Amino acid sequence: VIEPDADSVLMVQDACNDLGETIGNTDMKILALALMQEGTIVTDDYSIQNVARRLSLKARSVDQKGIRNLFRWGKYCTTCKKFKDGDICEVCGTPLRRRVLKKL
Repeated sequence: VIEPDADSVLMVQDACNDLGETIGNTDMKILALALMQEGTIVTDDYSIQNVARRLSLKARSVDQKGIRNLFRWGKYCTTCKKFKDGDICEVCGTPLRRRVLKKL
């Protein structure tokens, strides 16, 4: 069993924060290990592919088409029509949804 080093995990966390991606601890460790070993990630999960591409890792899709571009995500209020921070809009109380903020 191999555990990723702290620097690799930190690099993955930074990439996730930069892109606005939310991934689980297991996925984060897998990306960190791939970063350490210069491996290829094989997944149909677009979030993992997005982070892998940001880290310049090779990512292959199994059954889906795979991503073509990097995306930065943000939280969006569907009522106020504005990007905001948090989970609930402080103006109208609507739960915020993830939406592409910018295509990189």
